[in-house]
Amino acid sequence: MSSSLDVQRIKLFLIVTFGAGWLIMIGGRVSGLLPTSPQGTPHLAALLAVLYAPLLARFICLRAEGQPIGAAGRVWSVPRTPALIAIVGVPALFALMYAVSGLLGEGSPQWDIPALMQQLPSAEELGMDQSLPAGFFLVVGFLLSIVLGPTLYALVWLGNELGWRDYLLPRLMPLGNARAHALGGLLWGVWLSPIVWLGYVTPDQRLMGVGLLILTAILLAFALGEVWRRTQHPGLVAVAMGCFFGQIQGMWLYLYPDPDLPWQGPFGLIAAVFWALTALALFLLPARYQLQPQPAPAQTEQPSPAPSESA
Repeated sequence: MSSSLDVQRIKLFLIVTFGAGWLIMIGGRVSGLLPTSPQGTPHLAALLAVLYAPLLARFICLRAEGQPIGAAGRVWSVPRTPALIAIVGVPALFALMYAVSGLLGEGSPQWDIPALMQQLPSAEELGMDQSLPAGFFLVVGFLLSIVLGPTLYALVWLGNELGWRDYLLPRLMPLGNARAHALGGLLWGVWLSPIVWLGYVTPDQRLMGVGLLILTAILLAFALGEVWRRTQHPGLVAVAMGCFFGQIQGMWLYLYPDPDLPWQGPFGLIAAVFWALTALALFLLPARYQLQPQPAPAQTEQPSPAPSESA
């Protein structure tokens, strides 16, 4: 790997990613195609378009470099053990985070999930004698979030990870691991900030909401970046991010509706402590905890340059 930054390619990647991503975010919000509620099929479709802007930037940059485009050998199949750790570990982290928040007096669960129950069809509409209890939907909802995380949501975030982690991160590594993760996370958070600014928080909370998003993005970039650095497997990183997103989209939204910022919720300061500890644990893992990347098939893109081991 080169010991100097490829400034020209980094600039090209950022111009395409910010240009295409922000155009979709702003255009979708103005036209009403990007809803303000972070749930449902319309939101997921709009988010998918946004999150594949980094893949477009990757494609353009690799073509400019004269390199092949494919990366199938490093997307599938996903290493089983690290994937299982993410599938089990991420929901456990969320449960622990919300438990600590409750102990600190920052919110208590609404076990009757009234926000969700009001959205569901009534017993009469379903032709039933009585509606199903809230506990049924809690169990099904949590199971569904665990299943969707490493599958559908991993696919949603794959384009993002192929761009930010698999293309940009190794080109930032001449700065050192920690600086590369921090700068990449900062840029990633700023890139995603219009989603928050344009409607997910009230106008008086915009600056705080964007700040919490950027902080979370930096911490996640450390964790996801270390997964990539030790495996060079963007498919595995997408699974990890999908598991995180699955919990954000899952039943925690209804158990703890309307979090009181800046402390509550998955982007609050209490959660940030957990994401920071997770990132630190991954960052400080001994070098022997490293999965060798799978060889790419013939006539596909060569793996990204091996990252530096120096911090």
